[in-house]
Amino acid sequence: MREPTSANLNIYPTDPPPAATDARNEGTRLLGFEVSVSAGQLERLIVHLAPESTPTSPPAIEWLESW
Repeated sequence: MREPTSANLNIYPTDPPPAATDARNEGTRLLGFEVSVSAGQLERLIVHLAPESTPTSPPAIEWLESW
């Protein structure tokens, strides 16, 4: 987690599926991020996912406005 540092990464089971109408997807997990943000406060969430064996540093942040 790059930003905010107070964010929590949670891993949720996907088997059994959350609803009876959902198909089973054995061997998978759902990643979720939880951040506390006060009403009216702006916050950004920056996550860099890479294999542990990746030797490079995270890429530079490119704002959506510049895409």
